[in-house]
Amino acid sequence: MFNLEPSSFFNWLFITALTIVFLFYSKKTKLLKQKMRNTHRDYLDLNNKYTDLCSDIENLKIEKNKSTEIYADKINDLYRFSEFGKLSAGVFHDIVNPLTAIGLNLEHLQQGKAKFNKCFLKDAIRSTKKMQAFVISVKKQISNKEKVRYFNINEEVEDCM
Repeated sequence: MFNLEPSSFFNWLFITALTIVFLFYSKKTKLLKQKMRNTHRDYLDLNNKYTDLCSDIENLKIEKNKSTEIYADKINDLYRFSEFGKLSAGVFHDIVNPLTAIGLNLEHLQQGKAKFNKCFLKDAIRSTKKMQAFVISVKKQISNKEKVRYFNINEEVEDCM
């Protein structure tokens, strides 16, 4: 049919093979480009989801910190109320003692023992001052103001006796 020289046949064969390879490569390239576009789009979607998840995690951390602060404040309030309950139980006991002393001294004054009137009056006034100091101390304790106060242990022991 065709009378081709061997060199032109090989040229034709080479060009044909090159054309086939080019067409095959061209089709593969289109597929690869499409896959790369899809992969890039998937990457962007995943990156957006990752960013959203990081944002959600950060928001959850902020909410957790707020909740922790709220619960810590509530626990602190409950602790203060508990301490107030313990303190009030001791307060009633400690107020009764000076009131009893005042009452007894006033009864002695009423009975009219003139010899000891000054002594009874002095004890009643001292008990009243003790109650005032105690009430002021309780008031400071309840207000939750921390203040360092120095005292003389010997005076306190003598006062108790």
